[in-house]
Amino acid sequence: MDFKDINFNELYVKQKQKTSFKSKGVEQWNKKALHMNERVHQSIYNEEFLEAINTNHCESVLDVGCGVGNLSLKLARSLTAVFSLDFSPVMLEQLVQIAKELDVSNINTINKSWY
Repeated sequence: MDFKDINFNELYVKQKQKTSFKSKGVEQWNKKALHMNERVHQSIYNEEFLEAINTNHCESVLDVGCGVGNLSLKLARSLTAVFSLDFSPVMLEQLVQIAKELDVSNINTINKSWY
């Protein structure tokens, strides 16, 4: 089976139905943005996730649900372009600010829902 044959949206919807997951609205994520920015950049999740993926031969990546950019900022070091998608404009504002502070200029933000 090829990954192109997998309907990831269908799998996501089925998994979501099995859990007590309650989606947050944009205002809830906007409120969390500053607090998240204080802690997620140092999370062990970042390094473990990046070790698990292979970006060899990649020039760009789409970081869906990027939040404040904990993965986008790290990926930008080795790729030509990073497209960072989140539906919270405050999360994206935090990402842009950090990118400026770090002199990272190859991140392109997209303010949309992942649906």
